[in-house]
Amino acid sequence: MSTVSPQPASHTAFAPTDFVLYSGQYSKSEEWNSKRLEIRRKLEAFGRLGEEAAASAGLALESRASLHHPFEFNGFKVERQWVYLTRAKKEKAALKKVLGAELGKDLDSSYRNLYLSLTIDEAGLEIALKIHPDAWYDGQNLKNKCSGDTGLREFVGILNRLAGFEFRIHDWKKIHNASTCTRTDLIDFFKYYVPGEHRFTLYHRVGKEDPLATSADFAGLAAECFSALVPAHRFTAWSPENDFLKLKGKL
Repeated sequence: MSTVSPQPASHTAFAPTDFVLYSGQYSKSEEWNSKRLEIRRKLEAFGRLGEEAAASAGLALESRASLHHPFEFNGFKVERQWVYLTRAKKEKAALKKVLGAELGKDLDSSYRNLYLSLTIDEAGLEIALKIHPDAWYDGQNLKNKCSGDTGLREFVGILNRLAGFEFRIHDWKKIHNASTCTRTDLIDFFKYYVPGEHRFTLYHRVGKEDPLATSADFAGLAAECFSALVPAHRFTAWSPENDFLKLKGKL
């Protein structure tokens, strides 16, 4: 049945056959759990790389990898794997205190937050900053901050420095180029972006056909991208010092 040949795992590089595992029969087959576990270990290594890159820019994040085997949680098929980097426990505790136990419960599900991530799927690799729909507090914080001209211009400046990145609302077809977006583009974007309803994704993709996707040099690109996304993360993430939800009084 199997046509994908397992190859030795590399600490820093993905194999050309890795991408096949997320398509058709392979995504549903437990036979490839061991191979996907190898990929999970690689992703965990990239997560540690991301933590270091963020820390060097003064941002504390913690990483965690997704499931590598078909399970009820993923509809019994693994169409992608990822490692995500979210707030450290101290920051989560502070936010949970403000939101309350009920509203803050999704903070315990790491990816239902504002997070950085590296994802592998059938098409290739993606390095991104994402706001999950359940992370309405970060999404609304970003939208409120950009409702004023000062914040809007600052965010345009942050995005314009992200060469090779694009951003979009949820899975909508409209895609914006980060490095060329304007103040007018962002005003229009925030007219349609609804925190709590939509996912926000700021991402850079490397297609599987790109030699970089299977090169050890990809680790260097990943580290650069994680570092480059720190200003956008810091601009967006709610904190007592970056409060555009007016929650300070609840601390």
